[in-house]
Amino acid sequence: MLIPYASDRVVERAPACVAALVLAHFAVYLVLGGALALGAADRAVAWFAHLGLTPASIRWYSPLTYFLLHEHVAHLASNMLLLWVFGAPLEAAIGWRRLLAFYVAAAVATGLAQAGLAALQGDEAAMTPIVGASGAVAAVAGVFVVRYYRSRIRFVGLPWSVPALGLVGGAAVAEIAGALWELTRSDDGSVALTARWAHLGGFALGMLWAQHQRLHRHGRDEYAVADAARSAPIAAAERLAAECAARPGDGAAWAELARAWLAAGDADHAADAYRGGVAMLLRAGRKPEALSLWAEMQSAVPGAVLLAEDQLTAARALEESGDHTGSAAAYAALIEHWPGLREADAAAVRLGELLLRRLGRREEAIEVLERFIADRPPGDGHAYAERLLAEARDPA
Repeated sequence: MLIPYASDRVVERAPACVAALVLAHFAVYLVLGGALALGAADRAVAWFAHLGLTPASIRWYSPLTYFLLHEHVAHLASNMLLLWVFGAPLEAAIGWRRLLAFYVAAAVATGLAQAGLAALQGDEAAMTPIVGASGAVAAVAGVFVVRYYRSRIRFVGLPWSVPALGLVGGAAVAEIAGALWELTRSDDGSVALTARWAHLGGFALGMLWAQHQRLHRHGRDEYAVADAARSAPIAAAERLAAECAARPGDGAAWAELARAWLAAGDADHAADAYRGGVAMLLRAGRKPEALSLWAEMQSAVPGAVLLAEDQLTAARALEESGDHTGSAAAYAALIEHWPGLREADAAAVRLGELLLRRLGRREEAIEVLERFIADRPPGDGHAYAERLLAEARDPA
């Protein structure tokens, strides 16, 4: 049996939401299994009946609980493995909140769709509880192939990887064939145990939602950046510059452009690309990404600073995040590189307060504040700087 175990997507952060979902599903299975092992079979069966989605008697909460239940460990393990393979890269792309909301919504939608079709098959099908996360996992797979349409899936035992789009497409064709076959024998009194329509609905729902969220465009842009980065350094820089002009808010494109200029040996253009990327991310309110790119700039191009307004914004963002040492260094760099500007004046006052009240570097605070008061004419910040200076000189 071929078992998928990973995609070719590199996940930089642990997918906490996907991990929590997997653990929650296993926890429910272990609770029910524990009840059976302890001889409480009646209780386990009652839980299964109440939490499962029975088409003939749908409780208000069962669409929100049925997908946590699974018939056997193979059913559970296969669903959770696929959730991990497809869900982990998606969490990095769309965020854990959107992923969790979509997963639950897809579970509800596919479960109700399967229940509706089951109710039309007769009394026996309507009385059979629907369980399992297959529909929700299929929906996640549908989103994955839209966002990462060039991705490939690795299987245990296969020396090559399989295109994700072909894999999901093949699975959908197999489900359609199975569903049609079951429909042709629906009059023999048997009940379909596989929720094929939930799987098909999940695939369709995932792909439609991904298109609505423009995830295909995000994937296309990401692949375009990656293709450009693989070109010769100068050619890559030229192609990436066009990508940045078309998508100025794409921090990844700006970062790749800066790296391309570095590979070409042009540190000045690299610094400009870093500055542009950080500025765009800051203006978009994506401060963590902006600070990460700024840190890369400082490491790759030592001595490079942002434009005065952006440097001040970044320094404040560092201060808000609790990195007072990094913030003080950013304020100091702003004062050094952009003397006389109003941003430098604001940085001097903030630096004095930071050194005094957060870092305990009193002598440095006094020096910064004295220089500011001596060099700048009375105006905004002067009175506050004098109060800080008095506090620094007389801590009592």
